Amino acid sequence: MQKTCVICNDSFEAKRKDVLYCSVKCKKRSEYLRQEKLVKNCEHCGQTFETKKKETKYCSSSCSNTACKTHDDVTLSCKECGSDFIRKYIHRDKLFCSRGCATVHQNKIMYSDDKVRNKISEILKRKYETGEMVHPFLGKNLAEEHKQKISDTRIINKIATGPNNPSYGKTGESSPIYGIKRSQETKETMSSIKAQQWIEGKYNGVDFNKFYKNGFIYSEKCKKDIWYRSGFEKEIFEKIEKDDRIITYRVEPFVIKYFYTSQKQNRNYIPDILCFYKNGEIKLIELKPEYQLEEQKNIDKFSAAQKYCDEKGMIFEVWTEKNNPYLV
Repeated sequence: MQKTCVICNDSFEAKRKDVLYCSVKCKKRSEYLRQEKLVKNCEHCGQTFETKKKETKYCSSSCSNTACKTHDDVTLSCKECGSDFIRKYIHRDKLFCSRGCATVHQNKIMYSDDKVRNKISEILKRKYETGEMVHPFLGKNLAEEHKQKISDTRIINKIATGPNNPSYGKTGESSPIYGIKRSQETKETMSSIKAQQWIEGKYNGVDFNKFYKNGFIYSEKCKKDIWYRSGFEKEIFEKIEKDDRIITYRVEPFVIKYFYTSQKQNRNYIPDILCFYKNGEIKLIELKPEYQLEEQKNIDKFSAAQKYCDEKGMIFEVWTEKNNPYLV
């Protein structure tokens, strides 16, 4: 039924006969108007004034601002990071030291509940699809420095790590990237980026295969911790450490491009070890189980590695559990 709001006189659709207000705002306005006026004295100028709020101390904003200026600055504690910060007395109700802390705190509250997070995501997606909202990054070419800053912020706030990552624990049709078709160029770019991250050690400590023993061991020759991905790798690293013929070595040293004939596409291959010997020899070594030697992927890798070593004046060898120089 159509009714008229008793406060703003706007027409609105009501479900009950006793509804008087079109909104909560008008209802609160009505409650305020029904309050009795109080007579108080301004704490700054001393004039008498009328108000409906018990907590009002000043007759005007001018008196309020002038009175606040007479107070010293106050020291507050940030609700998010806990650090102390100083504000004017008029801003003594501030909870955060910066807008960044306020945003982080708000995000924690908003995204801590899965239902709230999913609802916000659905609303934003719908608005982007209908054109009601424009994505803030649409059509923008961000500088590399800006991209890195965004990435670092997401990592620090753990926005896209673990359970907060939309792809976390999802495989097959449940994965957000399932069914996305990428061009050959895109696949090669993604492969190159991942290979570079692999060399930089960003995947060290990640257990990709639970069937193999893995962990860190300290290398005296490399002067750092190195990550082994199998018990065979650990055994070889320990033997190299004791081998007086080897001055030093590098684990997963660089990327070699190769053509995977089965899938007819270019890929990236990262050899296991690069050893530097006292006699001047440099050996590029691949560690592989004996049963994997005949796989087409490995055959293509070894062929590319041999060609690379021939061009660089190095020696390429494949070591297995049955064929390596440290067998007793």
